[in-house]
Amino acid sequence: MKRAVWISLALLIFLPLLAQRGEDFRRRNPLEQVQNMLTEAGVPLSDAQQETLQTIMEEQRRAFREQFRRRRQEGGQEGGGQRRGAFGGRGGFGGAMQEKIRDVLTAEQIEIWDNYRNEQIRLRGGYPALRLMLEEVGAPLSSEQAELLQAEFREYNQQRRQLRGEGEQVDPAKLQELEGPHLSKVIQLLDAEQRRALIQSRRKARGQQSE
Repeated sequence: MKRAVWISLALLIFLPLLAQRGEDFRRRNPLEQVQNMLTEAGVPLSDAQQETLQTIMEEQRRAFREQFRRRRQEGGQEGGGQRRGAFGGRGGFGGAMQEKIRDVLTAEQIEIWDNYRNEQIRLRGGYPALRLMLEEVGAPLSSEQAELLQAEFREYNQQRRQLRGEGEQVDPAKLQELEGPHLSKVIQLLDAEQRRALIQSRRKARGQQSE
């Protein structure tokens, strides 16, 4: 069973990251991202919605700049994690911003936006994708598990950055050596129900792909 969970987690966590190497998800303007996605779905933002969202995002930028200024004055670090959005990248939408966006959208737009946001989370992999999948299969993380798993993923990401060095190509063998212990720790932090849920989810996905 442990091997089945290991494979499910590897597919969930690492393959999305490998598939996206070299891509930059931080270049798109957040408002443009929302607008383009909803337009493609046939429910574009109205002029009033665009104006409101632009105001919200300008307020968010000012808050970030003020936060950065205070940290500089206090001699602290920038704390890049504060700027990570729901998609796992900088400049995206955090939890508070998500709620503000949802307040501006119609019910139909919210449904489309939520589906799009969740798909982006899955594509990025990592802790957010694991948390989302467990929520979807009815086996959510406890607050203690969430805290421990986030710490484990932070440690893994830090080690991966160190392994990459100054823009050098990562040795696949060394990366595999790093991933193995990380996956084992993640598995240990999940309970039996969550492990079964991951396996069943993977089996279901494979069944749908074969149809």
